[in-house]
Amino acid sequence: MTSTNKDYPTQVKLSKDSFIVLDQIRTISVKRVVKNSRLNYHLKI
Repeated sequence: MTSTNKDYPTQVKLSKDSFIVLDQIRTISVKRVVKNSRLNYHLKI
């Protein structure tokens, strides 16, 4: 019982960290897509 209680906060921290990383990746890729679409838009005109 004590070992699971000890392990639990670490798992929560890990999941939080991975969520933050995923969020950053999503933001970066969205910015890249927006940048690309703007470039394409200018090229069409």
